[in-house]
Amino acid sequence: MTSPALPLADEIHRLVSELPGTLVEGLASAIGRLSHFPTASAEPAIHTAVPQAHYRAFAQRLLKAWEKHEPELSPTAMAFALVVAARCEELMRTGQRTELVWTGPEVEAIPPRRTEQALLQVIDSAKATLTIVSFVAYKVPHVAQAIASATRRGVVVRLILEDPEVSQGKVAFAALTALGADVATRCQVYVWPLDKRPKDGNGKHGSLHAKCAVADGRLLLISSANLTEHALTVNIELGFLITGDALPGRVDTLISSLVQSGVLTRAPA
Repeated sequence: MTSPALPLADEIHRLVSELPGTLVEGLASAIGRLSHFPTASAEPAIHTAVPQAHYRAFAQRLLKAWEKHEPELSPTAMAFALVVAARCEELMRTGQRTELVWTGPEVEAIPPRRTEQALLQVIDSAKATLTIVSFVAYKVPHVAQAIASATRRGVVVRLILEDPEVSQGKVAFAALTALGADVATRCQVYVWPLDKRPKDGNGKHGSLHAKCAVADGRLLLISSANLTEHALTVNIELGFLITGDALPGRVDTLISSLVQSGVLTRAPA
């Protein structure tokens, strides 16, 4: 593949990653019916094939990259490329898929998923169980609303949070209070008691410093970000969103074993 084709390949990958498979198939069919390219009829064709404005923006970017970098590529070839890319994306999604998750300055060369977006995806996707671990939580109304919504649709939600008293003042805000009464009354809340924590040579206890969220043992977010406004908006935070395979389920099992063994205990009501 020559270097001019790489930007177009990137746009194809971006499109099939974001659009549902049925829309990609419809777009490929519409493009395949074009007699040539560039052509004024391309824009109306994708408007019909992709009526949703959000998804259509990706298709429009594809047209621009096609015209700029590979205008000699035929509509038939482009349609075939879309079908093949969509099929590869579908096969990847049935196995394990790992995405970079990021809070921080925009990075155009490698556009990762935003941390809050990935976290809300995990919460919103939960059908039966949801486990969230965070050292601290405050000023995250969208996250709190999503957790409350999950409980209302019958999801069993476990929150493993650091407690300000147990952590000897390390946490400035009571995480559960910050998430709101709706979350507090509907979720199973666990803490790591002081007497269950190891000490270093100076007698200082360990901290509950892990940050993760796992839905139904199939979708896992591991991140440096706490459930705080700064962590989800202005800090530099890095993590991974992992879909499928065994790893999300293993994390869920690990946390369950800590609960069952008494290392993590239910917080007082």
